[in-house]
Amino acid sequence: MSVALVTGGGRGIGRTIAATLTAAGYAVAITGRTAAVLDETVAAGDAALAVVADATDQAAMAAAVQRAEADLGPLDLVVANAGLFTVAGPLWESDPDAWWRDVEVNVRGPLLALRVALPGMVQRGRGRIVVLGSGIGTAPMPYASAYATSKAAVMRLVDSVAGELVGTGVSVFAISPGMVATDMTEFPEEFLAHYPDWRGMARRQGVPPDRAAELALALASGRHDDLSGRFLRTSTDLDAPVPHDEAGTLRLVPLPTA
Repeated sequence: MSVALVTGGGRGIGRTIAATLTAAGYAVAITGRTAAVLDETVAAGDAALAVVADATDQAAMAAAVQRAEADLGPLDLVVANAGLFTVAGPLWESDPDAWWRDVEVNVRGPLLALRVALPGMVQRGRGRIVVLGSGIGTAPMPYASAYATSKAAVMRLVDSVAGELVGTGVSVFAISPGMVATDMTEFPEEFLAHYPDWRGMARRQGVPPDRAAELALALASGRHDDLSGRFLRTSTDLDAPVPHDEAGTLRLVPLPTA
């Protein structure tokens, strides 16, 4: 039986991913900060093991991986799903500590998921890690600088680490789940003041969360390891030829000199 770990797996997209993996035959461990939410997910049959752990706490995440592997077996898949979007508005009016906390969860969380899971995967010569990114990281997003900055950083983290993993049998991907109706896509009022059309958008026309789960499951299969390092959307045709080496990677285009 294949084994997976999903951070932030007790609610929202993370829970859908955990449930989809479980239905596909994976033994799934989930982490999060709220024991009651995690326990309810396990009780509902959407995961096999719950471990309370803050995604930004290295010791807690290392212990979570150790517990998952002791109870379920070596990890084949890690989904770094835990994320945060709480700070919005002009940068100069934002609380720097709150701004940094959003970045910390969205970047340090995946960093630690990679750091604690990769040694075992590399040693075994197999494994896949899927990191939740966002289309917001691909372009400037005024009044959401913390979230946009963090998700751009996730893309660079993934494509950089993918280069380090060449030849190890381990692959890493960044995916965008799209606009899914979750607590996060209710958006802070300071953000909605500048983007009023976004109020309730995810509930009206959002992407079903199972599309992100299906994408994660497809990447876990190993059939698409040639896309390691790429940023993939739920609308991406994984079987289509990749048009060029830079497709789906973060690139800065220099300004013309004349």
